[in-house]
Amino acid sequence: MEIHYFRWLSSSIGSFYYGRTFFFDGNSLLKQQERKMTENKNYYKKKLILFLFIITTIFGLLSLFGYYSVKIQDPLQLLSAVLYGTIKLFLFVSPISPEEKTPFIYEFAKWAAPILTSAFIFTQISNVLLHVKNVLVNRLSAKHVLFFGNSEMGELLIGNLQKEKNYKISLVTKDFLDERVKNKYEKKGIACYQLDFEKSDKNEIKELFSALNISKAKYIFFCGESDLENFSLYANVIQRIKPQKSISTYVHCESGTVAGYMEELLKEERKKEESLKKLDSLHFNQKDLTVRLIMEDELVKKSIFRSLTGLSDIGSDTSPAISSYKESDISPAISSYKESDISPATSSATCLATSSTIPSSVPSVTSEAKDLSVKNMDEAIRPPHILLFGINDLSLPLIKQLANDATLSLRKNTRLTLIGDVASRNPDIQNPNQEVDMQKVDMQSMAPMTSLKRALEIDCLDLGSSTEEWKQQENLRQYLKSIREESAPLLIFLMHQDVIQNLKALNLINRYFEKLPKIIRNVSKVDLTKLLPKNEGRIRSFGDLSEIMTGRVIIREELDKRAKAFNKSYNQASSIAGMGEGTSWNELSYVKKTSSRQSASHAAIKEEILKTVFKGKSSQELRTYLKEKFEEFARLQDLQKKSKEVFQKEFRAFLKENPVLDFLSRLEHKRWCNSYYAMGFRYGEKKDESRKTHPCLIEDWEMVIGEKFDICHPEYDLLSVFTLFQEER
Repeated sequence: MEIHYFRWLSSSIGSFYYGRTFFFDGNSLLKQQERKMTENKNYYKKKLILFLFIITTIFGLLSLFGYYSVKIQDPLQLLSAVLYGTIKLFLFVSPISPEEKTPFIYEFAKWAAPILTSAFIFTQISNVLLHVKNVLVNRLSAKHVLFFGNSEMGELLIGNLQKEKNYKISLVTKDFLDERVKNKYEKKGIACYQLDFEKSDKNEIKELFSALNISKAKYIFFCGESDLENFSLYANVIQRIKPQKSISTYVHCESGTVAGYMEELLKEERKKEESLKKLDSLHFNQKDLTVRLIMEDELVKKSIFRSLTGLSDIGSDTSPAISSYKESDISPAISSYKESDISPATSSATCLATSSTIPSSVPSVTSEAKDLSVKNMDEAIRPPHILLFGINDLSLPLIKQLANDATLSLRKNTRLTLIGDVASRNPDIQNPNQEVDMQKVDMQSMAPMTSLKRALEIDCLDLGSSTEEWKQQENLRQYLKSIREESAPLLIFLMHQDVIQNLKALNLINRYFEKLPKIIRNVSKVDLTKLLPKNEGRIRSFGDLSEIMTGRVIIREELDKRAKAFNKSYNQASSIAGMGEGTSWNELSYVKKTSSRQSASHAAIKEEILKTVFKGKSSQELRTYLKEKFEEFARLQDLQKKSKEVFQKEFRAFLKENPVLDFLSRLEHKRWCNSYYAMGFRYGEKKDESRKTHPCLIEDWEMVIGEKFDICHPEYDLLSVFTLFQEER
């Protein structure tokens, strides 16, 4: 019965799904229907006008032929009179005197022709006036957003930006827009321009930039049809623009190589034009945006937060004002742990067979209250076990983000089990040293996996593409059964591109983990709402491109506020330490910007830790607590001017007196390491972003806070903690 059901479902979805590359769901179907209805309305309106024009012309020709044929004998003169008279009808001039008796068809043409002409003139004038209005309003607006390039993705983003914050938008395309499309944009307040940089002279470009007031724009988006087109647009703009204020640019770019070229280009152009330092540049692609949307979902966040519930038994009566513990309370394993202390699964992933012994879960925390210490806090946290079903284009971006956002404990990494055709797609997950058929391997996806194994405990259940389907199902069933008791997952991702495979897996998973949160990928145009079981909000379906292409996901203002706040604190600390003024946000390398943004992304974890440990305390109270501690720390920073040795000694004492801050600082350093591992970095004596080496990729905190203090500057890890619970500005 189940097989027949899925066969039917497969055939119904297949007609919509196969061959598609974009993500859609039921909501987009409604939007598409509404858009289609509007388009049909405009289509039939045009057809009606064309029909009236033809009828009017025919009636004019026939009536005038009947009138002039009795007066003019010469055929050529007759034809000229008829045609000329018909044209005069459309020019508000009657070729026949009103006193003369005329047929009905002439009377119809006499009135219809000038009405059609008037309507045309009025439409053209109104279009011109509308464009002028849009140009002036947009030019003067503080919320002016520019779009270069026209694509489906850009169109969705334009619509969402208007809905979100009523941005004033101008669109520049290299090709002429269809009149209907252009009118649609202009009526929505979007000023449209046509310009091809490659075919235009410098004066035309200068006039366009002047009309756009480009130097005062708020955001600039590059959303052409391809990476190379966006690179060309980006280059032509930044080589001519002289920003008068801070401008953020967002470039759609799927290729990391092309994105790197853009960064190099901007770096070189800044040497020629000082004002380009006011320009911030960010690249985005569909996969990363999708992962960001998933990780920001409340269901995902709450699932990860469940790992922190054990902290409620730590210092049950503790308030922010009580913050002292003894050095002896710190476990030697915590205060000085080495790489060898980390679970072997952290540095070398384990591939599971269905018959393999499943690692036991982390022991649960007792309900008995414990003293507030780094050791007890770390032991109270139980990193989650996450299942990821389906190995495909979204797998690696998701794993990279989990390496950052799911950093919860100092010694215990989040466990991630990959389920699917693992070996053929990512052979180094299973065995980094095995011989691989390079024709079958995505090298870009392989590269970061070795370093990612240091950030996550990666297991794999290789179902194998060549294995019969019934056998794959049985292997999966056996695995789910084996982990049900001892190492049950907290969160399940169903990421297969084949929606049917996701539904089959969901059906099987629900037999063992019905109440667990599940995130299911739906790349079909079919609304799965009625197909999915009643879940009480425990299942999320994602994949709609319109959900991804939003200002909230791409611009991410709140995230960048946190990231910039941390960079500002970093620069202030650097200045106090006598290491220079630091680097402004816009001048940071892309790696450092990404690192700051990842720190901001992890802030939710740190805030949840504080709220759990200091239970009952409001965000305002915790904000006050952090402010007071920052003032204490700021006084310590002044010691650097006198003696670095004294500052380092007092800094270590400060952390010992504040165990929560100590733990969060350690956790931030571990998160920072994990985020760099996700970017493919490794330890090296010299910091080199091109070679992806960094001397601070050290997991031994005692080394960081001791002999490597001057190199790694652990005070920066603490600074990120002081940016928590920032008030919205």
